[in-house]
Formats: sequence, structure tokens, C-alpha cells
Amino acid sequence: MRFPLLAFLVVGVLLFPILSYSSTSEGMLFRVASQIPVPANARGEAAFLEMDRTTFATLASWRDFICVIPDFPLAQNGAHDLRVAQFEAVAPDIKGRFPVPAHVFLRGSVDGIAGSHVCLTLFEDRAWGYINANGKTYTITAAGRAESGNLILGVVEDTVPAASFNCGVEDWKTTKLPPQVIASPNRNNSPLEFPLGSTIMQLTVALEMDYPCVQQVGGGSDTAAFKYGLSVLAAADDLYMRDVSISLVCSAHYEWTTPDPYPDTAACWILDYFDGSNLPPSNPSMRVLFSGRNTDWCGGLAAGIGVLCSATDAKCICGIKNTLSRNGWNYPYSTWTWDAMVSAHEMGHLVACPHTHNCWWNPPLDSCVPAEGDCYANPVASKGTIMSYCHTTPAGAILKFHPRCSTWMDQQVEQISCKTLQPIVTTTITPTRRIQTCAPTVTFTVTATNGAAPYTFGINSTPLSSTINGNACTLTLKPKQGAVYIRITDANGIRAYDSVVFVPSGYGVSVTEDSLPAGRDSVILTATPTDTTGATCVWSILPTTAGRTIGSGWNITLPRLDVATKYRAKATSGVCIAYDTVTVNARQIPARGVADRTMIQFRIYPNPAHDHITALVPADGSRFWIEDVLGRRMNAAQARSSLSNSISDGEQIDFDLSTVPAGAYWIVRDAAATITISSFQKW
Repeated sequence: MRFPLLAFLVVGVLLFPILSYSSTSEGMLFRVASQIPVPANARGEAAFLEMDRTTFATLASWRDFICVIPDFPLAQNGAHDLRVAQFEAVAPDIKGRFPVPAHVFLRGSVDGIAGSHVCLTLFEDRAWGYINANGKTYTITAAGRAESGNLILGVVEDTVPAASFNCGVEDWKTTKLPPQVIASPNRNNSPLEFPLGSTIMQLTVALEMDYPCVQQVGGGSDTAAFKYGLSVLAAADDLYMRDVSISLVCSAHYEWTTPDPYPDTAACWILDYFDGSNLPPSNPSMRVLFSGRNTDWCGGLAAGIGVLCSATDAKCICGIKNTLSRNGWNYPYSTWTWDAMVSAHEMGHLVACPHTHNCWWNPPLDSCVPAEGDCYANPVASKGTIMSYCHTTPAGAILKFHPRCSTWMDQQVEQISCKTLQPIVTTTITPTRRIQTCAPTVTFTVTATNGAAPYTFGINSTPLSSTINGNACTLTLKPKQGAVYIRITDANGIRAYDSVVFVPSGYGVSVTEDSLPAGRDSVILTATPTDTTGATCVWSILPTTAGRTIGSGWNITLPRLDVATKYRAKATSGVCIAYDTVTVNARQIPARGVADRTMIQFRIYPNPAHDHITALVPADGSRFWIEDVLGRRMNAAQARSSLSNSISDGEQIDFDLSTVPAGAYWIVRDAAATITISSFQKW
């Protein structure tokens, strides 16, 4: 099953016990990647993301989940949350010579930016996508591999200027159309909400790629070429779902890895020879040929307007402009969005629409170029849409169907026989799909519509033995930073996914220092968090290495060492972690004889110590022991040996620390009732 909205069939208002599942940051699809060189042809700064292969493989095996991608970088314009839904552009019974490569297609919007749009087509080894937001376009393309093997994506503002394009469909082909179009507002559907009832109309596309195209975008590999062709079709599918509430899915495909039989060198001239006979039989709504042949005079050509279901006329040629490097990476720019626009344009003719400058619209929808007909004499450039020629003027065009085109296509597809109706299950998550919290547990509710009860559900890959007969499910989880995916299956076996992202927010800790009374050269460090509910605190000495934790709790007593020492408090509360550091000044050594505790220099090493520590001391019969900062003696075995040279005599004392806990200690020397100390850390 498909569609972005086969999302949550969870149900029955029900509060579960706290679940043992915890999401992790590894559940996130993207994370910020290290900067890589920006090519000279980049027109601005770039941002880079690393796509986690494990998460990608998991999501590629699912369908129809909804999620928030937090903090997605838009080049130099900061990070924003993306609210996206998975969609599919492959028919369940697709026919081809090899299995469909694993993929994740996502569509949605930038959270909080009205009119924004997101389309991402991801494969394990390549990716294409774009984001429109605040009047700017950002291209997303594969840029390399991380040391982990994960794919690195580059996000760059702006795109390659569109190529000059003319479509071979002329005004005479509109004669079969009815004389009038009823105008109505564009549906402009949200990727996550289809206000059209419980079904969406689906059209099937049989896709062929000629030999020049396979060489151009696949390096001769049929699998690599199909990845690109499928991504372009997915981008067109996204546009049709958003603007028309029609879905396009690939039902069959064929890629020419040997010279094809088409006799011409120009893309549009081979339309008459392309009849779909080389494609596996699938009885599609339309047949499309992606061509790498010359497009100088014609970027694409459709056999007719409003000809879906026709065995002879429901076909078109789409000239493909993009050229991939050997590894399939386009960074920093590609003409992928241009190829998607050409494909959506030519298929738009097959579905129902003439050009927007055609007089049949009465009045025409724009006048960027001379009219197809005689309804105006002087062209006036304006921002165009997918079915226009305004891209040939400085005004340009956007990836969007004109509202009247959308309405007309929707009305015509409702009347044809070669479509299928697919159910849509919609979901909502309360309070939100992005939960900012530091709480040790989080409660949220998933509500579904259009599914059939009873429902079963699971979290990520863990099934939960629960069946719910209502339409809302309340879950309480122990979160960690990252995403949790919820799987729902209704009584008819329709499966869907939704997700919640947990983001730590607003948590902090501060450390203060208080000196102990005279007699102990020590300090008390106190950590004060913004919230202590369910929180913990761990102390370490900086710089940190493995095993250097020196204690826990909100207060810790430590000796002043011979040098200034930096300590760090790490406070953890639910998904939130906060740090603060403090530098404790070195101890002050008083003059000998002034107090009963004088600091006589004797050497100890190593410091910090782990399983043993050695003291080099005068050979005067002094007693030695180890005590903690509270004055308690530690049970540490001693081994003494004599040291001597021509200048002085001394002793070496080796202390066994294997039974001494990690922490701060003194080695204490008692020499004729005179006490001296030297501090050290055990890790």
C-alpha cells in the first residue's frame, strides 16, 4: 500500500504503562557532517549532512510513515525542522528486469514557513531533492562518502538555470477538449493532510529509458539509470499529489543498456517509433520515454491532450538534461528539478491540460510568449507555472500547476477508467510530532481515521501485544534524544507509520565552589540544575579520558591540588544533558612550622593514579598512609624499598590502590608528630 497518509491507524483512547523502549539518536536519518570542500562553481555557502545507512535501511522497508527531521540546515540560512511524510512512486506489482532498489521518498514542508515545500528522493548511494522556502530554492545532492560509509549530502542555495525548453504539443491538439473550463481554487494539499475523503486517484506509468539516457544518467548501468528515472518520476508524483490529488506510480520499466531501435538523433522525433512494445506488459495509464537524445529544438513531446488510457496516444517523450558523474553524485548542482518539471509538463498534457498560453482557457492563464490562438497580440512576461513557457523569459516559472490546470486535471481523471482508488489513512499526534522535553517520561496520543478496527501496533521493530478498537492511542515512553517510529496495522492488513522526535530543551546546570574550614585544604563543589526531578549528576576532572569519573551527586568534596584543576559536572534529566565547569585554584603552602600540618615536598607518581602510586620520601622512619577527603584511612598495602646515592638516602613506598575506589585522596606522612600531605586522584 502507499501514499503519504497511510499513517496512523492507532486507536482507542488508552493509557499504557510506561514502555521500556527508549529512542536513540541513532534513530535519526540525518546528522550534521563534517565540512568538505565547496567546489568553485558553488554560488554560495553549503551545508552537509550524513545519512545514516542503518536508519535508511529500516525506513526503506517501511511505507507511509510521517516524521519530523529536526534542525535540517538550509545552507547559510540556518537550521529548520522539516515536517515530512513518506510517499511511494512504485506500484506493488511493478514489472522489470531487476528488483526495485531500496529507496526512501519524502515530501512535506519546512515547519513554520508558509508555502514552503520539501521533496527528497534517497537511495543508499545517491540522492536528489529540493526545498523551496521564503522565495529561495535549495538543492540537495549526494556529495561523497563519510569514513563510516554513510552517504554525505550537500545542501546548496540556488539551482542551475533552466534550459531553454519548447514542447512539441501545439494548439491544434486542443480540438478534442471541451469548450470551457470551470475555474476553482487550487487544492494545494498539505503533504500530511488530504481533505478529499478516504481515497486518492492513482495513475500508472510505464517508464522506458533510451540508450543515450542510460549512458548519461547511469554510466551504462540499468540499475543506476533506473534510480535516476524513478527519482524524477517520484518528484513529478509529489507535484501531482500536492496540486492535483493524483498519484503517479511506476508499473513497469525498461532501460536500454545496448543501442535502442529508435532511428533518430532528436528526442522528440522518436515519439512515432515509441509504442511501449519493449516494456513489460502492465496495462498502464500512460507510457513515458526518458531520452538522452538531442533536445535543441524540443525538450519534450506528448502524443495528445487528455488521452489517458489510450493504447496508441497515451505516450510522451521527456528530454533528460542531467548528466551524472561515474558514482552518481551531482554535487553541488544538478538539473534534476528541471527534468522533473519537463516530465510533469509532458504528462500534464496526457492527463488533460494544454499550455497556459493557449486561448482555449478563455482567457489564457498567462501571456509570457505568443498565444496559441489569437486571443492576445503582445506577450507580457510573468511568473509561470509547470504548463507554461514563462521559464523562457526573465520572469521564470515555479514548480507548481496553475489552479485551473489542477482543477481541470482532477475533474478529467475522475471520469476515466484506467485509474485506481487508493485508501488514505490520516493521523494526528497530540501535542506534536516534535516534543521538546527534559522529562524522564513523555506521554502523547496518536489518533487515526479511515482505517478498519481492530488495530495492532508496535514501536519501531518491537511489536506490542495490544489490540485497540477505538481511534486514539495514548503512549507513555522513556525518551532519549532521537526519533521513535510507531507501526500500525488495521483489520485489513493496511500498515502505516508515524513518528515522534524528542528534542532536549531548556535544561542547564551551574557549579559553585565553597572552601572548607582551615585544617583541611579542600573545597566543596555544588551543582545546581534547573530541574532535579529524576536527574543525576556525575563529576569528572578535565581533560577527561576513559574512567576519569571522580564521583556523583549534587555535592562533592575535593582536595586542592598542587596545580589549578578544572572539574566538570554533567547533569542528566530525561533526554537532557547539561554541563558546567569550575577551576579550583592551587593550594597555598604555608611556611614550615607555622601550623601543625606543614607541606614538605616529597614526590609521588603517577598522578592521577589507577592501580598503584609510588612515593619517594626521606629515610627518617616516618609513617605513611592514605586517607580520603573526610579523613578516613584507606586499606592500601605498602611495599618499601631503600634508595641511596652519593648525596642523600631515601625510601620508595609503593601503595596498592586496587581496592581503593576512584576519587580524591591524600598520602599522609607522620614524622615525629609533624603531619605533611600530598594529594592525588585515583581513577
